[in-house]
Amino acid sequence: MVRTGDTISGIIEFFNSDPTELACNSLKAEFVGYCIVFLTNDESFGTTIKPCKLPFFSISLFPNSTDEQQQQQQLTFPPGKNSWPFSFSLPEFLPPSATQLKSYSQFIEYSIDFEIMCPRLCRRNTEKTFVIPAQNSLRTVADRQVQDQKENQSVVSLRGYLENNVVVTGTTFTIHFEIDNPNGSTINEISTYLVQNRQFANSPKEQFIISEQKIKDPQRLQKNQVKDKIDFIVSTTLPATCSYHPPSWLPAQHIDIDYYVLIQLHMNRSIEDIVLELPVIVSAVTEPTIDIPPSYESIFSTAQGISTTTSSSSSSSSSSSSSSSSSSSSSLNGTEE
Repeated sequence: MVRTGDTISGIIEFFNSDPTELACNSLKAEFVGYCIVFLTNDESFGTTIKPCKLPFFSISLFPNSTDEQQQQQQLTFPPGKNSWPFSFSLPEFLPPSATQLKSYSQFIEYSIDFEIMCPRLCRRNTEKTFVIPAQNSLRTVADRQVQDQKENQSVVSLRGYLENNVVVTGTTFTIHFEIDNPNGSTINEISTYLVQNRQFANSPKEQFIISEQKIKDPQRLQKNQVKDKIDFIVSTTLPATCSYHPPSWLPAQHIDIDYYVLIQLHMNRSIEDIVLELPVIVSAVTEPTIDIPPSYESIFSTAQGISTTTSSSSSSSSSSSSSSSSSSSSSLNGTEE
């Protein structure tokens, strides 16, 4: 996993196994960030759900070449290995990758897209995509204590608080709660949840329970006054809190990921349950760690091959694969896949 602010370097390799030069109209390689959302369409035969890619960031890996230059001079690849080194810095303001948590849920993905456009109809275009997970490393807010308190009809009071509302991935944070139960009303359990909200562009807001902890011990809860705490472990891969407006999007369209802790006190009657919400900010770990990216199997035939090797400035990592001719390339603009 790379982090915003890192420098990503690598080499793209294309292997021409033909004994003659391969001509092409254009060569393009980009690092692209996508939001993938799902659109519902009513068809005559029923409802269909299709993914839609919304690009919010892109950077060319070959900044010295332009489409105009490529049109003036046809590109050729000699037999054997052809390679192109690249290096760029990942802007710190970008949102993190966000994996798909359930069917048809929206997610964020970064990838290197490589494409060769061939002039002859008898030879198919060649394309390859390498997915690169990214984490946001910005932290722009100060720590502070957050709390919430409510009382129900049975005069049971619940107070919950966090000593620090900034939660760092890969660490543990503690939820403190206090119960005041002067009449000895029956308390069945107390549940706590770390909840993620995400909303991309015009898609509906989605909520996901990231983790949960429960206390069901009657002796532990059935006192006039209870002071206790629950620890949560935060995954290193959890996307950091972010709010980002891509310049190419409409003013009302944003990429938002935020979190809160939900504390629920369960009574005998659900109408007397108490629910508290504590906003938290998830921040990436301060010391960058780079995971070795997976190897990618060949997805093309054996006529030509493409591979890429990437590394981060924090520590070296690489991945490679071989591939060849494929079907015509897909658009990088917000089109359905």
